[in-house]
Amino acid sequence: MGIKARVIQDTVRYAASMVLAQFVLFVGGFAIARFLGPTHYGLWNGLQLILQYASYSQLGIVNALNRELPLRRGKGELAQAERVRSATLGTVLVTALVAGAGILAYSMIATSRHSPLVILGLRFVGLLVILQQIYGYSEICFRTNHEFGIVGKLRLFRTVLEVSLAVLLTYAFDLAGRLWAATLTFIVILAYIFRRHPVPFRPAFDPKGATKLITIGFPIMLVGLVSGVYQSIDRVLILAFLDPTHLGYYAIGLTAASVLGILPGVVGEILYPRFAERYGATNSPSQLKEYVLTPTYLLAHLLPLFQGTIYLLIPYVILTALPKYALAIRPARILVMGSFFFAVAGFASDFLNTINKQAMNLMAQIASLAIAISSTYAVLRLGWGIQGVAVATVLTSLFYSLGLLGYVLLRHFATPLDSLKTLWNLYLPFGYCLALLLLIDLIPEAAIGQGIPLLPLVLLKVVIFTLFVFPLIARANRRVSFLPELFQQVAGLWRTGSNRSA
Repeated sequence: MGIKARVIQDTVRYAASMVLAQFVLFVGGFAIARFLGPTHYGLWNGLQLILQYASYSQLGIVNALNRELPLRRGKGELAQAERVRSATLGTVLVTALVAGAGILAYSMIATSRHSPLVILGLRFVGLLVILQQIYGYSEICFRTNHEFGIVGKLRLFRTVLEVSLAVLLTYAFDLAGRLWAATLTFIVILAYIFRRHPVPFRPAFDPKGATKLITIGFPIMLVGLVSGVYQSIDRVLILAFLDPTHLGYYAIGLTAASVLGILPGVVGEILYPRFAERYGATNSPSQLKEYVLTPTYLLAHLLPLFQGTIYLLIPYVILTALPKYALAIRPARILVMGSFFFAVAGFASDFLNTINKQAMNLMAQIASLAIAISSTYAVLRLGWGIQGVAVATVLTSLFYSLGLLGYVLLRHFATPLDSLKTLWNLYLPFGYCLALLLLIDLIPEAAIGQGIPLLPLVLLKVVIFTLFVFPLIARANRRVSFLPELFQQVAGLWRTGSNRSA
């Protein structure tokens, strides 16, 4: 089986679990948002930011594991791969305990600075940091071994369990219930992993080996850290200049945009170990050209279909399911469309990490972060609110994707003229779909007052949009010819599911 067929096969099987998990998360997330209300929903998102930043306490050793395991296997150095894994686990356990203890200690001495609910949240976050790090190590072990079926099953199990617990406990105990749901989920999922899919759990406290791995992984983690700050600075500034209630509104848009992260996320996780294996075997960046450009081209042509559909459905979903969040509609639509830019830059970022050129990725991230901070600060000072923040976020993502893709093309894969042509072909589908959506939005909502219900009108718009987007899919298939293999894998997955049901 060729590389294209294997990637499509892994993508279909992995994505099936991820799509179902995201659907459960999306529906459950809206229910949780409704139970919490905008203020407590915003506070929950603020606590998640602390958990996100605390994940970088491992100093990049997990990033090194993600790169070094497939790289060592590509070179046939299996014994060294095992030593890398043991040294990583030992360091992860130590750093997670230190970070968790630090957050718990702060919650003990800062009781006069924060509300009791915030203090409670911090104490839960201190425990969640430790559980999250152990789970993250386990996932990387599976991914680097191409066991994406297990990863997909774990994420589906984790999502269904957490959403189920969160809906029940949030309804009964408000934000405290949401915190308990997150904690219990990690405990159950880790117990399941160790019982059903045990990963190598032999920690080695190897300062010399850990230092070497941190040296490799810290630049990669630094890119991830700056990227994480860049992608979350809008939420931080909303909390600083507005309040948790506005963050609650804004977070609805982030939830809607997260659905669009499934496809690039799945393909990226599947391809990244193959990047390292290929580079380990050839030591030639040019050998990764098709690994970068082909999936980027496909993603640029497929993602707008899902973006446009969600864009058109957002008003109906929010007004029907979350009437208290009506102020979230415009920011959500902007964020959904803007998710395109960061997604298409993902494979170029993975490429730079693979060939150990994280510095260029880091420079692009730092420049984007500076633009994001200044532009978001400006729109908030001007009083443009969360809609202005969403616009600033999208424009910054456009700058980042153009800069990163342009650099990779010019430096490694193409002449200046060919680079311009490639960029044109990558961004053309987005421009086409945006223009199409603006035209479709001219179909007046006032038609509702003429006896046409809102839902049929929205569905009519979705059908019109889908019909006009099919040429993009055909264009992508003419270049890569992925549809026959895709249909074959989907049919095989369907048959397998039917046989299991029978």
